Amino acid sequence: MRRIGAILFSLIMLIMVAAPIANAADFGVTSTSPKDKETGVPLENMGVKVFFNEEVYSKDNEKENAKKCKIIDSDGKEIETIVLFNPKDKKVALVLAKSKDKKGKAITIKPLSNYKLVIEKGFKSAGGTELSKDHSVTFETVNPSTTMKISMGMMALMVVGMVFASSRAMKKDKEADEKKKTEKVNPYKVAKKTGKSVEDVVAAEKKKKEKEVSKLGAEDEDDYEEVPEIRSRLFKVSHPKNAGDFGSKYVEKVRKKKNKKKNKKKKNYSFEVTSFRLYPKRQERYDTSENQGS
Repeated sequence: MRRIGAILFSLIMLIMVAAPIANAADFGVTSTSPKDKETGVPLENMGVKVFFNEEVYSKDNEKENAKKCKIIDSDGKEIETIVLFNPKDKKVALVLAKSKDKKGKAITIKPLSNYKLVIEKGFKSAGGTELSKDHSVTFETVNPSTTMKISMGMMALMVVGMVFASSRAMKKDKEADEKKKTEKVNPYKVAKKTGKSVEDVVAAEKKKKEKEVSKLGAEDEDDYEEVPEIRSRLFKVSHPKNAGDFGSKYVEKVRKKKNKKKNKKKKNYSFEVTSFRLYPKRQERYDTSENQGS
């Protein structure tokens, strides 16, 4: 019995020691988005979504795990990143390239360039298990000209589709209107359905058509009678007249203001010259010369 107990105890201890080792070996990345060697990755908010087979959301391991995630460009230069964990989906980590570095300088993501995400050995799960080796994913960024061509093509297709749909709808409406006009009523069917006599149905249909024709004729007459109605309100005069001649108060006010301005006396300005004195130019030079000569 003692031997059996010792064997059982040894087996239990062995299982307890081996379990964490087995879990550590199993912990790893199941998939990524974008996938390895994928092309056409957008330049804006460039990053990689990493899916693990165990939960990785843990506030205790968050800072250490962020240091284990790196994005490297084609020149081998490391780009500063931010690692986000989702508390609702604890098996996912999102590694994004920052828009600015620590100095505040903008980080430029080059088009048609290769980038690599590296999740280093030692990345921990929420349970404390670690990655046994590095996991890397390479991808290529998109060509902006290709994206523009695709978007322009999509817009052109949308415009063509809208034009086609609208023209088709208009055609259907036109066909429906023409069908209504040319559609003949079967008096026997209508009489059977309504319980009226065939003669009454025929007379009612004839009356209906006459009414439609008269309605269309009235609409046409209205279009042509619009000008004579306007002309009937116009009158001929012998000479052009002002609104003031018919007692317009506004015109009378304007006339009064003009008359007041005309009747205002102009101020006369007069100048009276009392006296003036003429001072001759000094001729000292000539006087001195005369004195010298004398």
